[in-house]
Amino acid sequence: MVDYELRVTNIHGLIGISKNDAFLSVSQPHAELHLKTEPAQLNARTRQAQVRIDQTQCFSEAGLKGFLELTDEFAQRGRQAALEAIVQTVAEGNRMADIKVKTDAVGEIAAGKAFRPPDDYNISLMPRSRPKIDFVGGITFDPRPGGININSVANPVDINATAPSINFYWKRQPYFSFEFVGKNLDVNV
Repeated sequence: MVDYELRVTNIHGLIGISKNDAFLSVSQPHAELHLKTEPAQLNARTRQAQVRIDQTQCFSEAGLKGFLELTDEFAQRGRQAALEAIVQTVAEGNRMADIKVKTDAVGEIAAGKAFRPPDDYNISLMPRSRPKIDFVGGITFDPRPGGININSVANPVDINATAPSINFYWKRQPYFSFEFVGKNLDVNV
């Protein structure tokens, strides 16, 4: 039996890895904002206050009337009295003309005019109406709202990005070898 010695040499390979991380940078300048304000205004106008009091109706009820009102009232009263007198005269004439009735028409008419019923009296307070009171003048307001004009400008976003990368390389090459040590071997046998 022949001893052969075989020497095996094995060197493991080493893989090296280099990597570049991803990089992301985002920047954005601040937006520009421009404000312009317009102040509100309040305009106030004053007019001296005046109080107008109309007591014409009150004075009229108390008998203190103007000449035009008195003239008109007396004209109406005169017309009414004339119409009443005409009606009464016609009634009296018709009564005296009626000969069928056997009464003393002239005596009864004279007695009715001589003895009138007493006038009816009543107490009332003067004036019965309130005076008309008007106010003129005062303060008027004219408000004008202000405002704000806003003008904004957004600046664009600046983005810089690099992709990640991974590189593999042999840090040490693998090695494998066989070697016969000792006796020679004839492989042709």
